[in-house]
Amino acid sequence: MRFLTVIVGAIFGVTFCKSSQHDVIVIQLLTVNYTNPCQRTFITVHIDPTLSKRNNKKKYNDTITNAELKIISQSLFDEDKKNFLSLVNVNYQGFLNASNIGEDQAPESLLQIDTNILNNDPIITNMKRLYDNFEMNSSIDEIKTDEEEMEENDFIKLIMETSVMKLTMEILAKAGFTSSDPHHHFKLIKTLWFDFYPRHRKLNRTSSGFEHVFLSEIKKGKIIGLHNWIYFGNVERHNQLNYKGWLSKVKLRDRAQVVKVNFSLNGLNKTVSSFFIGTSPELEMALYTLCFHMRPNRSCRMTCDGIPFSITTYSLTHDNRKFVATAYVNL
Repeated sequence: MRFLTVIVGAIFGVTFCKSSQHDVIVIQLLTVNYTNPCQRTFITVHIDPTLSKRNNKKKYNDTITNAELKIISQSLFDEDKKNFLSLVNVNYQGFLNASNIGEDQAPESLLQIDTNILNNDPIITNMKRLYDNFEMNSSIDEIKTDEEEMEENDFIKLIMETSVMKLTMEILAKAGFTSSDPHHHFKLIKTLWFDFYPRHRKLNRTSSGFEHVFLSEIKKGKIIGLHNWIYFGNVERHNQLNYKGWLSKVKLRDRAQVVKVNFSLNGLNKTVSSFFIGTSPELEMALYTLCFHMRPNRSCRMTCDGIPFSITTYSLTHDNRKFVATAYVNL
């Protein structure tokens, strides 16, 4: 039995109720049974933005439950109208485990991507322009030119114009994590994902959340980060990456795939890395940003078409500001 989840309500699927004490965000979802279209059920999610302030005894003061978070994650998948999975041929090849990890069990590439169609997407095109803006070595300070700043801002503007990111910001605003001002939303994404912070104690500007998650870095002779399938396919196509095999994988119906793999990049090993396949950059950034706030520094349980997965995010604090240290999907 499969259910289709559709958001109904106000713009971006979010409606609001006013209680006598405080605002409560209400997300109303309609589930439709494919085998019996007449069977429909409304599910309502309430997010109380004052919960964490009123309950200081718990280690984690979650404004929404795990069950409600799964409903919201489904709504983000439904809100994103892009699906690139049909453009990707995934060739998994050899399975790896604890006894043979590091051995090359995959003579061919993992991803064969129809880049002619993929590159027609303006967000992906703008994202690829950022690939040469970063110093891969995390022990070297980053220097951002005016041109790179402009490219970065153009990419963020495109991301913020998508309905899936607008829905994410609407939820975070009503949950008390940001204001309702779109300019603040831009600044939030800019700070979390693109402002520099140190991964080396003697330096100040060596890394960013975007570089770590959507590209890759080198730290102490090893690859860190790299949790994006578009970047993975790009460096693989240019013969910089040697895919060695997979450790776990799951299909999210016809929406996406999630895979955990072993590879080397420019001769440097990455023992385990996981990422979505076929998802848009804006959906990934929306899911990661949501979990960064809702379930910081721990597992964020989500679902897509009834198939469970989780996202893990970690934060880094520098100069009294929080940044995305890492974010990745998990099985």
